[in-house]
Amino acid sequence: QTGGLDIHKDYGPPPSDDPKVSERYIRLEFAGTTGGDLKWKFFPEQRRLLLAPGETALAFYKAINLTDRPVIGMSVYHVIPPEAGIYFNKIQCFCFEEQLLNPQEEVDMPVF
Repeated sequence: QTGGLDIHKDYGPPPSDDPKVSERYIRLEFAGTTGGDLKWKFFPEQRRLLLAPGETALAFYKAINLTDRPVIGMSVYHVIPPEAGIYFNKIQCFCFEEQLLNPQEEVDMPVF
C-alpha cells in the first residue's frame, strides 16, 4: 500500500504454448461470508472444483434472506493469491449486480 491506496501489480498472461499446461489442474476453493448487518445466510453450494486451464465451469452460491423484509445485497469477490486472478474469467456472475431477496427468500446464484 502507498498512502492508503492499494497498488496492483501487472502480471503477464498465462502460458499458452507450454505442452505441460494440459497436464496441470487448478484447485478452485469457494468461500462465502456476509458483512455488517446483512441478515443473510450466504454460502457456496460446492466447496471446491478441480479444473484444467481453459476449462469452463458452473458453480452456485445459495443466499437466504433471514428477515421479514426485502433486503438488497451486493457481492464482492476476490482471488487469493492475486497472481491467480489472470487465470479466471467470470462470464456471468451474480456479483456483477445487486441482488434483491424478498422476506425469507432462498435463491441459488450462478457463477460461470
